[in-house]
Amino acid sequence: MFYLITWFWWGKDLKPGTIVTQYEPPRGLSPALMRYIWKQGFDERVVWAGLLSLVSRGLAVLDKREDVTYIRPIWPSQRHPSLPKEELVLYNGLGTARGRKGVRVSLIDEWTSHLAVQLADILRVTQHGMWFVENRRVVLAGSALSGLALLVMASPVSFEQLAALIIPSTLVAVGAFYGYFIVQRIWDLLRVAREHVRVSILRRMLVMVLLAIPSTASVIFGGVILGIVFGLKLLVMAAVLTGINLLFLYLMKAPTAQGRKLLDEIEGFRHFLNMVEHLPMDLPDAPKSKAGLYEKYLPYALALEVEQQWCDQTAAIASSDHEISELGEAEHVFHIGIWDGRPVRIFLTPEAATGSKA
Repeated sequence: MFYLITWFWWGKDLKPGTIVTQYEPPRGLSPALMRYIWKQGFDERVVWAGLLSLVSRGLAVLDKREDVTYIRPIWPSQRHPSLPKEELVLYNGLGTARGRKGVRVSLIDEWTSHLAVQLADILRVTQHGMWFVENRRVVLAGSALSGLALLVMASPVSFEQLAALIIPSTLVAVGAFYGYFIVQRIWDLLRVAREHVRVSILRRMLVMVLLAIPSTASVIFGGVILGIVFGLKLLVMAAVLTGINLLFLYLMKAPTAQGRKLLDEIEGFRHFLNMVEHLPMDLPDAPKSKAGLYEKYLPYALALEVEQQWCDQTAAIASSDHEISELGEAEHVFHIGIWDGRPVRIFLTPEAATGSKA
């Protein structure tokens, strides 16, 4: 009841307004920031979009070695670009990797994960509360009420029983939280492995399985202690409350009034990227020339999950639905990650692969 009431007052999204097709990125947003606002949170596509934007600006190049994609900066740059803060963090981070052969485009790579943490921090600091609110205080209050409910149900009569309630419950909650995302990643990798069995995929799967072991162990260990000391009913109660808190951690996010208007503008731009082959390009406000338009908007298409539709217009980027042989021998194939169970690949010409264009 607490969550339903607070969600009704603070967590319900404002209704979308009129969507008008836009041919330019709204308000000059960078691809990474646009993705962050559109999803109202941080994920790996924010990193992909930011790195690919550096490539499109000619500030970094992609390299492929043994089915693994690497990115390395053009450092020092021939010019001093005026980059958004979020892209400047990535560019400077790549610059610290001088002497290496590049940074692997994979969040299991130490350098890439470090860049992701820096990017997430700068986005939260600079954009906190401007476009959307997370209402995490409400979730913290709900979690406290959940803990109180478990305490009342368990009714510990000694300090030992109180410790046997708090510590295992914490283990279950933390293990379930991280285990949820790890299981999603393992499932995605299994789906990819069914279509393309490669060493890099198997290596990622092994890493995810190793990460799943401590999460699973914490859930099992905490659950066994709760079941032995307090019985099955409390264990079921703890699982249900954990699920409710995780659900409303997602539901309580809501755009601000200014953010709702920006989301409508982003949707208008996404409509252009998604339906470019059906939109008349001779309208007064339409782009006058397609030359360089694909390269310019490719990071945005990736950020807004329409890279497949954008590639259908240019035949330069494709998901796993495309056969590599159809693109000819002149293109280089770069694997940048997995999304929704499918690998995302970028196809670039030799000139683009060496940094002359994206």
